[in-house]
Order: sequence, then structure tokens, then C-alpha cells
Amino acid sequence: MSSAIPKPGRDTLKQSLVELLPVADALDASDLRDAAEACIVLLDAPMRVDQKSLAPLLKLTHERAAEVFRRGARDADGPLRARLEACRKRAEAQAKQMQQFLPTLFS
Repeated sequence: MSSAIPKPGRDTLKQSLVELLPVADALDASDLRDAAEACIVLLDAPMRVDQKSLAPLLKLTHERAAEVFRRGARDADGPLRARLEACRKRAEAQAKQMQQFLPTLFS
């Protein structure tokens, strides 16, 4: 059984996801918004939320974020392009980290 995500951790994750919503809207990325909102709904649930429940949704959110930042960087230039590339790299690393973490939850 995976460990429960404590309230402070849930709040921090939720805040990060909420901050991602305007980015998704600005980049017209409904798939990213949908993935982030799914995580937020789970984090807001009155039930116990464990890593096993949340990890696949977070992985999906990171994957979608990476794709949105990749598309945005293609269309940008200068400092904005560099910023989007940095965001893409971070999102890809986080998705990879979640991919490596998932098997430990389901074993």
C-alpha cells in the first residue's frame, strides 16, 4: 500500500497545478488543463489520497505540459523561447521521474 499524501503536500501540489491553469489557457492547451484539473479534483476529494492514486495523473500532466512547452518554444524566440525550453526540459524530467516511480507503487 502506498503512503498517503499529507494535507500540506496536497495543498502544495494543488497550488502548483492551479498556477498551471492560466498557462494552459494562454497556450490554448485544453489537454493540459484537463489533466491538471483531474489532479486538482483528486486532491480536493475528502477521502484519503495516496501516491498510487495520484502518480499516473501527475505523470500525464507533466507529459502534456512538456508537449505544450515544446509547441510554444517552436513558435517563440528570444528570452521567451529559452524560458519555454527550460520549462519543457523540467516537465520532461518530472514525467520521467514519475515513470520510474510508478512501478514501485504498483509492485
